[in-house]
Amino acid sequence: MDYPLPPDERPFSIDHFHLPAGANSFTPAARMHVRAALRTRRLLSSLSDEHARTLLAVLTYVSPNGSVRVTIPQIAAALGISRITAMRRIYRLCGAKGPAGAPVRIVSGGVETRFSLSPAWVSEVVHAVQEEAPPTPPPVASREAVIEHSRTTYGRARDEVEQMIEKQLGHSPREKEDTLEGEVRRGLSVLGIGLDEAERLLSEHALEDIRQQLVWIRMRGAKKPGRYLVAAIEGNYGPPLSVRKAMKEDQEQESDGGMND
Repeated sequence: MDYPLPPDERPFSIDHFHLPAGANSFTPAARMHVRAALRTRRLLSSLSDEHARTLLAVLTYVSPNGSVRVTIPQIAAALGISRITAMRRIYRLCGAKGPAGAPVRIVSGGVETRFSLSPAWVSEVVHAVQEEAPPTPPPVASREAVIEHSRTTYGRARDEVEQMIEKQLGHSPREKEDTLEGEVRRGLSVLGIGLDEAERLLSEHALEDIRQQLVWIRMRGAKKPGRYLVAAIEGNYGPPLSVRKAMKEDQEQESDGGMND
């Protein structure tokens, strides 16, 4: 996807650092930078006061790994508002329009809906620390060589064993992938959707449709969310009542604003 701003002109940047933490190891660290492009590219002026405060709350949740994954309860706590108000604010921010599109997007629709910065608004810079090469191991004794040969010949690779265990537990190895499909698979697994059922849903429905239902399932108050989710995906259910009310209020506010103008 082509973004309207090149990486070095986006309003935010996340610097990644590998801090030495002993022999051949490091501790991750990250810093969020606000660039002048936020002002010079007219992005700040495109945000309302409410949007700017909500976006500022999102920025404060950058993790040591450099990821931004913030939940509605966290936004409510940061701004000192109710969760319902926080939900309305973050969804309005996700739909904000401007020179670079909405600054925040939904990145996870599992048990806990999470939001992050849109790629069009942030770039990432890695500052890797040069580490010393590991010491050369001493010559292997003949007995150890025999043991190592046996492990290599008759043993199974760790990845192979882990995949076998995950399959036996009803999980797909693809749940670990940092992709939209990986997020959807994790969300289905958390709600107790079995591997066979998950594969069927993924083969019959679009990923975006499934993720949207995962986002909404927490707002529906279902006693059996797993079963309800399957029905919602297959029946293409519309948004829950709380979202519809928020959308209606936004439309009424926009209509009142236009009349006042």
